[in-house]
Amino acid sequence: ANYKKGGELIDAYNQGGQVEVEKLIREQFGQLMYQEGKGQIINRSEYLRWKFRDCEQVTLPIEASLSRFDPLGKWEDHEACWQMQYRGSLGESLIHVLIICDTKIHTKLARTLIKCFPKLALDVVEGEEYLGAGALHLAIAYNNNELVQ
Repeated sequence: ANYKKGGELIDAYNQGGQVEVEKLIREQFGQLMYQEGKGQIINRSEYLRWKFRDCEQVTLPIEASLSRFDPLGKWEDHEACWQMQYRGSLGESLIHVLIICDTKIHTKLARTLIKCFPKLALDVVEGEEYLGAGALHLAIAYNNNELVQ
């Protein structure tokens, strides 16, 4: 799925409905997650590897982490399901994209994704702009009562 409201999941839904979507998710999406969807703890170094993935060399001054405005100043290791290397530029996982697209079909896809991989409900956006926003936060923000349940 993508922000243009297209992608393989939409195509699968249009061709074979919910059954085809669930098959696609179970067959292909486990490899995009830590331990096939069981999750793992994301620590500060994993986050920094993702954040600076396009830089050859990075120097972080110690003073930067002392600022109260630095998101890493309050960093806590946390569990995640979707691998950092497969997240979008805002640190979002597929579940976040589906919620943000905010259509009935995307909501159905999000419910199916969580049904297949329940730990995805715990994933939070890792990028600075939406740092810490989880699926529930986004569903509430988009008034998606079907997902809030």
